[in-house]
Amino acid sequence: MATSLDKFLAGNQYVDQPNPSTLVIRNGFAWREGDRVHYRPRLGINLRLPNVLKKLRLKITTYDEDAEERGINKYRARPEEIVEEDYGIGIDFIEQLGQFSTRFRPRVELRRGKIETSGIFAITSSANSGMLTFSPELQIFARSDTGLGQFLGLNVDLALDHSSQLSLITEAQYNVPTQLLSTNNGFRFHFNFSDKFSQLSSLIFEADNDPKYRLKRTVVKSSFVHRVFVNALHYRLTPYVLYEKPTGFKPVVGVDLMVELIF
Repeated sequence: MATSLDKFLAGNQYVDQPNPSTLVIRNGFAWREGDRVHYRPRLGINLRLPNVLKKLRLKITTYDEDAEERGINKYRARPEEIVEEDYGIGIDFIEQLGQFSTRFRPRVELRRGKIETSGIFAITSSANSGMLTFSPELQIFARSDTGLGQFLGLNVDLALDHSSQLSLITEAQYNVPTQLLSTNNGFRFHFNFSDKFSQLSSLIFEADNDPKYRLKRTVVKSSFVHRVFVNALHYRLTPYVLYEKPTGFKPVVGVDLMVELIF
């Protein structure tokens, strides 16, 4: 279907390659000690049109992909009930500039019954030095409802052997209107049991300056990622222990499960 649409819009077939478009159905389950099980289905369409424009990608999702997949949010443990439904469509413009990858994505979305707009400009790079890999990332993002913000990631990966890697996580996000600074600092260990099964364990210290800069939460978690059928059926099981300031940093256990069906 994506290939037919691509050829129709382009008027002909100019690129002789498989169309990488995907439809992803995500089924998320979350449980935290003292709470009920939360279920949240998510849908994402990644439409590629290489005959129309090779470096353009159309994305349709039922969640705020920019916010959820930004490093500082991706590694944070958030209660499932505070994650809002967000139906939107965005267009990725991707360009490689030497050692830097750039991405610009304008997006229109429906949130809380209102039409909102957002945009993100991201620059990423990667540099190797022996067993070390430096992966800086800069994002400038804006939303019509929350204003302008910046994200900076300065993560470093250390390859221990062919199947394991230790990462130093250093990330910060700043929201201009609220002057809220949030940071993630910690470690992540990645081990590949096979091409299809891996484990990611992490210790993350979350802090912000609301009302003054201090530790807000510590998360210890381990994710088991299994690609049962590559590019068809994947799942991620994540047990974790949470230490939060509102509970006096007493341990709270929880489990997240994400099952992906890819078409």
